Amino acid sequence: MPVLPRLNNYDDIYRQFRWQVPARYNIGVDVCDRWAAQEPDRLAILHVHPDGREDAISFGVLRETSNRLANVLRAHGVARGDRVARQQCVRRLVASAKAHDAGASQLAALAPRQRDAEQ
Repeated sequence: MPVLPRLNNYDDIYRQFRWQVPARYNIGVDVCDRWAAQEPDRLAILHVHPDGREDAISFGVLRETSNRLANVLRAHGVARGDRVARQQCVRRLVASAKAHDAGASQLAALAPRQRDAEQ
């Protein structure tokens, strides 16, 4: 069964598209935990620094690190429906995966230089 109906133009597709998301969906499980359970050593994130250094993060390490963050968030009272602000960096990926596990939604926190550029 196709995800989208056969339509002739983008506007029709856009108007008719709907995400089919279950009422209690956890994206952190899909983008991290399931991969970590199946292939914990598989590369999840490759962060290449401006100076050429590389940080290779496996799904297992991502799950372990993000679970620690989720536990810290819960210990500080973060609960389902709360909002968590985060900076834009590689660690954001970890925060994204597990803020969802903690049941929180996220807000992007802009760095000062980003805010200045947007004004």
